[in-house]
Amino acid sequence: MMKLKALAERVQEDNNFLKARNSQLLVEKEDLQKRLGIIHENEFNPDTFEIRNLREALVEAKAKLASAMMRETQLREEKREKDRQIENIVSSRKLMEDNLAAQIQNLRIKVDQYENLLFTREREAKSLAEENKLIREMLKQTERRRIELNEM
Repeated sequence: MMKLKALAERVQEDNNFLKARNSQLLVEKEDLQKRLGIIHENEFNPDTFEIRNLREALVEAKAKLASAMMRETQLREEKREKDRQIENIVSSRKLMEDNLAAQIQNLRIKVDQYENLLFTREREAKSLAEENKLIREMLKQTERRRIELNEM
């Protein structure tokens, strides 16, 4: 259960990170679009120092964007893998619960069988005890008769 909670927390953290990173990338995209607009306006004089700086910044921003997109893809894959792990844990827990329920049911059946056997044995023991009592009584009577016959 703790693993499941930990995985769920990590997935939530990854989701929060992805949302924050997405917002950051949108801001960077808007910034790049603004800079790109400035470049198009200043394209008449390509030797301008500002345009070179903007072009360099654009290349750098594109590299950062590509890196961020790769990281986002990686995080999505990690999230999918964690989701699969969670599903596997949940399904294995369900199988274990079903297995335990079947074991409990089997144990209940065995307990019922033993209770029935115990009841049967108790009845047999009572019956044998009564039979024993009758046999002893018959032995006593036989012994009395033998003594009476010997006395005669």
